[in-house]
Amino acid sequence: SGRASVGPRYAPDCGTKANKFLSRAAAVSTRRYYRPGKTVEGERHPFSMCDDFGCHAIRGLERRPLIKYGVGADLYFKGLKALSCIFFLVSILSLPCILSTYTASRDDNRDAVLQQQPPQFFYYASLGAWGAATTVPCGEVTEGTLELSCPAGATMKDVQAYYGTVTGSCTCPETHKPDLNGACPGAPQTKTRCGGKPCFSGTTQFGDACCASYAREDGRPDFRDVEPASGECASSSIEEVAQNLCLGQRKCSLQTVPLNCSSTRLVAYATCVEPNLRILGAIRASRAATSQVLSWLDALGAALLLAGGLFLSTRERRAQLQYGRYVRCSSAYTVAITPSSLPKRPKSLDALDDGLRNHFARVLEAKVVDVNFFCEYTRRTIKLWRQRGALALEVDAADARTKLQLETKQSGKKDRKARFKFDEAQRLIEEDAQREKGRVVACYVTFETETDRAKCLETYSKKTLCQRRNLRFCGRSLRCRKAAEPRDLR
Repeated sequence: SGRASVGPRYAPDCGTKANKFLSRAAAVSTRRYYRPGKTVEGERHPFSMCDDFGCHAIRGLERRPLIKYGVGADLYFKGLKALSCIFFLVSILSLPCILSTYTASRDDNRDAVLQQQPPQFFYYASLGAWGAATTVPCGEVTEGTLELSCPAGATMKDVQAYYGTVTGSCTCPETHKPDLNGACPGAPQTKTRCGGKPCFSGTTQFGDACCASYAREDGRPDFRDVEPASGECASSSIEEVAQNLCLGQRKCSLQTVPLNCSSTRLVAYATCVEPNLRILGAIRASRAATSQVLSWLDALGAALLLAGGLFLSTRERRAQLQYGRYVRCSSAYTVAITPSSLPKRPKSLDALDDGLRNHFARVLEAKVVDVNFFCEYTRRTIKLWRQRGALALEVDAADARTKLQLETKQSGKKDRKARFKFDEAQRLIEEDAQREKGRVVACYVTFETETDRAKCLETYSKKTLCQRRNLRFCGRSLRCRKAAEPRDLR
């Protein structure tokens, strides 16, 4: 499908004798040839996943096989490769953290939960799966045996036991429970005391939401009237017995005995701590040491990400400096002329073009290689050309259906509409070519050398009230500034 070219352009191969234009097949073939790729044995092929585009080097020179497509394309693929290496290293650093938190989980139902809900793995891979560092189990009986037990792997560090006429209990009384909105039934009378009903909300040491009638000076609720305490008739030896039986144990039992009190109740609670975590089933380590090591690994991963970002930033600046030193764009030779410096209604753009060329040749002895104007109606013309290109595809498809006798009633109506719109766009383009372009709203002058551009900016970029007559253009003060990088006009 290749076609012979005339200079950098392909010869029109479709249309009539009076109106020739380039076919879509030739345009696609040209685009496929000039898009990024590689040439193998005279044939053009796109890049593959295994092609080496170079990488960022810590020291020395770097290979830049994509620099001909611009510094952006070169940095993009190198940045992807560098980020892949950085995130791989961060993943390696995160692997011990995930394994430690997952294997140290104390949930006996972990395997069953993961089988039913696999996304729960992310919970078991977090520190929350370790559970609370300390727990306070509490129990009470009026007769018989009281059983206290800690979670798996934890032992009792402290035990409190009361036997006799005990005040308070392990659970929050009904009169002290907050409502569904978490509000307490009473109102505070002072900073540390309620008026009548309990008013200070909080959580007891056993984990129940409750309301207290008193508060400490720092504002925290004081559950002295809710939590267990000794009454008037109490056993003096129950706490010593409980400590002898329970301290250092995971489970223990307390037995009630006859006591000469009006009412007897045995209430006991213990503080359970987990001395060591079991990691990977064999390693025993304390919570503090394990948390410290995991924190340092997280900090190292964050530092690696920060260092990678700084490294990529320095590579980007260095590449831009090298690209700017050895590569020049059209903006390095071009100046933008202020529209107010030009005549409002020139005779023609060709005359204005010749005038600017002769003016800079006379005043600056500089050679102008190109002058571009942007007029009021140029935007409309560009839009019409875009519409005409899109409609040309529909007309080509309609002609193919007609030639192959595949046209239906519905497609025929659509094809006639496309041909009408195509002819209308062509007519408007021809009208714009014949009508006046209107006021010039932008003008760009490109010089042959950077020296001529610098001379023009030095002469015409200064804002002065009175410009010398020999520097003026058509009696108007001429103002120039640096031209921006070229882009698509929309």
